[in-house]
Amino acid sequence: MRNPYHVLGISPQAGPDEIKSAYRRLAKTYHPDSGSRDPKQKERFHEVTAAYDLLCRKAKSSKSSGPIKQRHAARAAEGEATAKASQPPKQPHTKPASPPKQEEQAGAEPKTSAADEAASPKPEKFPPFADFLTNLKKVGRRAFRSSGTVHTYELCIPFLDAAEGTKRRLTLDNGKSLDVHIPAGVDDGQQIRLRGQGDTSLTGRNAGDALVTIYIAPHPSFRREGADVHIDVPVSLPEAVLGAKITVPTVEGDVSVSVPEGSNSGSVLRLKGKGLAHPPGKRKFGKGDQFVHLTLVLPAKQDPALKDFAATWAQGLQHTPRKT
Repeated sequence: MRNPYHVLGISPQAGPDEIKSAYRRLAKTYHPDSGSRDPKQKERFHEVTAAYDLLCRKAKSSKSSGPIKQRHAARAAEGEATAKASQPPKQPHTKPASPPKQEEQAGAEPKTSAADEAASPKPEKFPPFADFLTNLKKVGRRAFRSSGTVHTYELCIPFLDAAEGTKRRLTLDNGKSLDVHIPAGVDDGQQIRLRGQGDTSLTGRNAGDALVTIYIAPHPSFRREGADVHIDVPVSLPEAVLGAKITVPTVEGDVSVSVPEGSNSGSVLRLKGKGLAHPPGKRKFGKGDQFVHLTLVLPAKQDPALKDFAATWAQGLQHTPRKT
């Protein structure tokens, strides 16, 4: 594969916003539904999507490496503090003991005061051997029940694959390959848990899990808000003024939509149930809606008759849309 930065036409120092903007522009240009008859159009579109997918995973991995470095630094600092605390305190310099008194030399018992008895250290009491065995058994049971290491992975999929649900082949760190079933309506950043696909524990009984984070590449036309989908659809002047039947793309395919008479730029049409399935775990059923935002577009080449009509249209000349 060519350099992904060259494919998207950006520099290696480009930020996430610039990468996303370049992808949206190229994906809209080379999308198979754009109407071009170039046989290499589809191949170019897949190359642009693959380049954005690679840069997407690269950016996510660089973000996740920051917290790992911070945790290593915190552990190193904690280890230094523990080592300093374990060092024995320095003994203060004391004067040599004075020679014993005459009574002590003669074999008489030295007299001790109550203050000396209170200050003298008492012999340390060790826990019973039975308690030691009990604690040892508890530690052994915890080690026996412990699970293995959890491994994390990332997958970047197109918008329509996330809407319909898909399956991706994933190669684990141990070399094993398996199919990951991605449910319809999965949300960006949502994780899928693969139980028992991590490392095994010290006892070899309980294996850890694998967590797969799903990232969704932006679509050149559709915008997602929860389970709802938004799209901008251009309409001509006669279609907006007189009303018309137009074809509108949805995540399930093209549908016929009625444009009401007297529509304007910014008018919104609601297509009930034409959105996405609710993300797994949201405890909602059914699908969201699709909202069609109409945009009035005049022809690039103006008809002289249209100019004459606009110049003599009294009601239109009196209309002030920016008044409010």
